[in-house]
Amino acid sequence: MIKDNSKKIIQYLLDQAISCGDLEALFLVQYDTLAKELCLENEKLCRVCCQYLNRLGYINIIDNDGVRLARLTPKGIDFLESNH
Repeated sequence: MIKDNSKKIIQYLLDQAISCGDLEALFLVQYDTLAKELCLENEKLCRVCCQYLNRLGYINIIDNDGVRLARLTPKGIDFLESNH
């Protein structure tokens, strides 16, 4: 369950990076909004998936005074492509 939902998050971040043409771009992450957009069970699951991805180095999460930003890493793209 965690890996499948985590892949959705990585795919979302990859789509965002491709859309703006920048792998270094930072994207606002609000767990409740992201959970709804990706049809995840709830924001708590979304948060756990993001923490999982962050700890494995697949994404970088930056918390700046309560504003959460995320950046996809090349390792995250490899994870996504190796699990398709």
